[in-house]
Amino acid sequence: MAPLVFCAQGDCKCDPIMHSWPKSVLPFLFLIFLLGPAEGSRTDEVELLVVSSLHSAHEGHAGFDYDDLYALVRDFAPDYVGVEIRPEDIGKSRNEISWIYPREMIELAQAYQDRVFGFDWLGHEITGEAIPRNYFKELRVKMLSAHLADDETMQARKPQQIVQLEQEQAEIVAAATASSLADGRYGELCRQIDALEQRWLMGSKYEEIIAFNRVRDEEIAGNITRFIERHKGSRIVLVMGADHRTFAVEAIRQRFGESVRLVDIPGNED
Repeated sequence: MAPLVFCAQGDCKCDPIMHSWPKSVLPFLFLIFLLGPAEGSRTDEVELLVVSSLHSAHEGHAGFDYDDLYALVRDFAPDYVGVEIRPEDIGKSRNEISWIYPREMIELAQAYQDRVFGFDWLGHEITGEAIPRNYFKELRVKMLSAHLADDETMQARKPQQIVQLEQEQAEIVAAATASSLADGRYGELCRQIDALEQRWLMGSKYEEIIAFNRVRDEEIAGNITRFIERHKGSRIVLVMGADHRTFAVEAIRQRFGESVRLVDIPGNED
């Protein structure tokens, strides 16, 4: 492109189009020319596919088995693959982590080891550390969950609506496809159950369960948004348990707005 020339001579040989602009505008045009496209242009846009996983329920599932999940990730041709594994455990051997994480997370981490990242969180006390073999047996929220199931007084107070909503979730999972898990119905049930459990357990020792789950969702969202921030202009797929998807998507939209484009999962046509 020829350089822009600004002059005050009426008989100069500059581009006559430039003389049609008011002189007060020309310095701004010159500045735009020098700076180029503004930061935040479409070259920085992240294309993001968020896939809900069924964990062990993928086994033999009629509408969404393990192979369907792996094909969905492969066909997206991602630059990066995020999985529900702690960042500290990415790169570890299958034998080291098979007792901790779901099968599909390990398979994806192995298949995309040159571009995988982990975003899970399982407790502040083990951040940056290997997970001890007895960790989940001794984790307070796990023990509280077991006690809650046997607590007759608390079970008698359990809102019946929680049972009904959990049944609706089970029905969605049984008939699930990758696209149906992303249509918002399952996530809305999660939100309703969370609100009911909050009221049910508030003020009891079991309230710690709610607090732990909330912190885990926040830590997962933080790990994901920080990764996106460092990888503008990329195609990223996230694979996570269906219970986490709604919170993660909301956090991503709140943090990035339109600079992250959430890609729809193709529907299944019969």
